[in-house]
Amino acid sequence: MGASLALYVSSVPAVDVAASLNADKLVELTVSKASKPQTVAGAIAARAREGISTTVTGIGPDAVSNACVAVCHSRIYLEDDKLDVRAVPFFEEVEKDSGDGATHRMTAVKLRILVETVS
Repeated sequence: MGASLALYVSSVPAVDVAASLNADKLVELTVSKASKPQTVAGAIAARAREGISTTVTGIGPDAVSNACVAVCHSRIYLEDDKLDVRAVPFFEEVEKDSGDGATHRMTAVKLRILVETVS
């Protein structure tokens, strides 16, 4: 039987998360429906080991699903380092250019990654 994955979603309000963002050490990873969750998970794990804050952003159901799966996989990648991650979701209105020159407003789901040391 394969390993199971778990995603822990924090109950920290989005206001607290937005206030805690450190612009000096913040990496925003954008996930699309074509992104490979394992590759994104590796990027999340690498930033966690480096002590760099990460926000994973997805627009659309497939992208958000890939982002959630990536967070789950990153937890496995960080087990040997005695680290674990939680995701705090929040939403942000973004403007996206379409191919015809028009701009569309969309809602992005952002997952603020919180890194914790485990014993």
